[in-house]
Amino acid sequence: AENLMALEKTVVLSIDTRKAKASDPDNPRALKAKLDVFQKLLNDAIDRLKFYTVYSPEERYEKFRNDYPDLEQRVKQKHLASYLGITPQSLSRIRARIVKR
Repeated sequence: AENLMALEKTVVLSIDTRKAKASDPDNPRALKAKLDVFQKLLNDAIDRLKFYTVYSPEERYEKFRNDYPDLEQRVKQKHLASYLGITPQSLSRIRARIVKR
């Protein structure tokens, strides 16, 4: 189980995995839907792993700014730092370096 905290109004999709597992294995539409969900979950997991292991903290910050250009103004620095896997102090230093460029 995962705990997530929404900082803004959010829509949550909930799926009963027991019902999904029990769906007819001979139904091609159900099988395709399961495969599509699995592929999306796998791609997301790979992207998250790459985000935290391949990118430097500064690269993660730049990627965040490119992917979510208006979000930085709406979240607290401590939440952004947590998302980036760094301390708020490190985030301040990264921002200062970028401003100097």
